[in-house]
Amino acid sequence: RRWRTTSADPRMSGDPEAPRSPPTDEDRVVDELIQQLQPHPRAEAHRHRVFQHVAKLIRHVAKIEDEEEVLVYSFGSVPLKTYLPHGDLDLTAFSGNDKWLQLLKTRLEEQAASDTTPVVVSNVYSVPHDLSRLAHADVVKVVKCQVDGIAVDVSVNALGGLCTLCLLEKVDTMVGENHLFKRAMILVKSWCYFESHILSSQNGLLATYALETLVLCIINLFHLELHTPLAVLVRFLEYFAHFNWGEDCLTIRGPVPKSELAEVPNPSVPERLSEDHFLLNETVLAADADLLDLFMGLKDESTGFVMKHINICDPLDHSNNLGRSVSRANSYRIARAFQRGWRDVTKPPTYRMGARPRSEDQQPAAYPALASPTGSAVGDVSETPANDNKEEDCHTVEATEAARTPTGGTGGS
Repeated sequence: RRWRTTSADPRMSGDPEAPRSPPTDEDRVVDELIQQLQPHPRAEAHRHRVFQHVAKLIRHVAKIEDEEEVLVYSFGSVPLKTYLPHGDLDLTAFSGNDKWLQLLKTRLEEQAASDTTPVVVSNVYSVPHDLSRLAHADVVKVVKCQVDGIAVDVSVNALGGLCTLCLLEKVDTMVGENHLFKRAMILVKSWCYFESHILSSQNGLLATYALETLVLCIINLFHLELHTPLAVLVRFLEYFAHFNWGEDCLTIRGPVPKSELAEVPNPSVPERLSEDHFLLNETVLAADADLLDLFMGLKDESTGFVMKHINICDPLDHSNNLGRSVSRANSYRIARAFQRGWRDVTKPPTYRMGARPRSEDQQPAAYPALASPTGSAVGDVSETPANDNKEEDCHTVEATEAARTPTGGTGGS
């Protein structure tokens, strides 16, 4: 197939002593941009306070419903530290039942109407609206709100979200190079959200977990030749600008023809043969029991892989389509964005970056968050908690859009 590479390819030699090209000016500019966009210590502290407040409230309402022991965890981009400014916070609570969700929603609504609450709570709602009624097995109950300007999503027993977090942390450790995977994730996510506007599953676009899987595919296939976040972005755009979404389903090992899933009851995406140069090859999986457990432990065969306009296989559950949030019209928009991005990065530098360099005071504010009064790239670390309802969250709740019980996703941001 188009993107198959072999160990004979000198770029895939994996020789740690092989000479590397020195960083270019563009690499340095990108590194500075990532430093501005990556989580700020004040943003980390802010989200931790929000987490503590919501977790305390969850334990309180669960105890009222006779749930004595409830374990609350965050998952998604916040613990992974790859969230963008104004990214949301995904929480999951492990308990024997979800009866306390409705009471949690009621308590949050009371706090939103109160002037004495130590935090500012707003925009409280749930999916579905009535949490006390029995829901379909595929419907994940979620309470959504804003706490001190941070979008918070609370689900129950989202084990898949934690497993995905473990997988991505493991990949980042394996890749190394000063957290290349996480830095590249921030860069690609920024391009998708700020530049091409294709990241937002509640608007029929890509979910965050789907995008993370796309980046994981690039890292898995080409990790030996990628040493900078910019190199990952360029390879990402090249690969997906030429990907045949109409005929193929994407896995972290490359494309699988959709025809292999046709006319099969409850289909799941077949495993593509592993190659030695893959980051997550069979040898690596066999030598790492924890990693192998992640890939083998979350299999949901109750429903098959449902074909959509963009098909992305969940690496932890081959019957879960992470591209199911994408509408037909937006599938063309996403494909064009990849093609346009690839054309942009292949233009001559003088044309791409502008023939006349601008002075510092003429530089456009491409990222409004970079111009925050606090001098921080993160918009939620100002002195007064933000509570702008017009600010569209750049991520989604993977519990509702990019993850399905029990597999789940990594959450938003």
